Amino acid sequence: MRTFLARCTMLGLLVGGFALTGDAGWIMNKGQSLLNATTVPSAADVWGEPSAPHPAPKTTADFAPPAHPPGQPPAEPMHVDVQVAPSLAAPAERPPLGGGQAGVDLRQLQPGARVRLWVNGSLIVFDMVDPATGEAIQQPVTRRVRIGGLQEPSRIERGGMIVIQQRTGISGHTSPPETLGPVQAIAL
Repeated sequence: MRTFLARCTMLGLLVGGFALTGDAGWIMNKGQSLLNATTVPSAADVWGEPSAPHPAPKTTADFAPPAHPPGQPPAEPMHVDVQVAPSLAAPAERPPLGGGQAGVDLRQLQPGARVRLWVNGSLIVFDMVDPATGEAIQQPVTRRVRIGGLQEPSRIERGGMIVIQQRTGISGHTSPPETLGPVQAIAL
């Protein structure tokens, strides 16, 4: 209700300001002329400003490659090495032999620790933000979530279910918990 009242107050102040300065009539006239227009107006028509000249359209000759001088062989094509920026996505990894660790207590981890879990045959990576509450950044989706086990929220065990809860706003609201499935392997 507060945001509605705040918006009404801001709208009232805005309209009052235009009425006080005498610009309300000008805005009403310009808005009415734009609504009744049958063509797309230019900047000069709407704001009274001179419109910039439009550049001439390019022809196919403008896009033609430069010709090489007569009597000389064409130059060798230039090869450019392109480097691709590293992705934030988790690299494709195989689960550790034997399933890795039997379990991990999230409260024992340090902020910034990386927990790799294999759930339903796919790798999910969590970078811990606050191990005491289980908050982490999920990769490769890159979203802030709260993770934990189904039986014990601060412990994730191999063979147990993992539950995540996504944060949906800056005020700390969270979405309903979501069960991802059984953990097949754990690696730190």
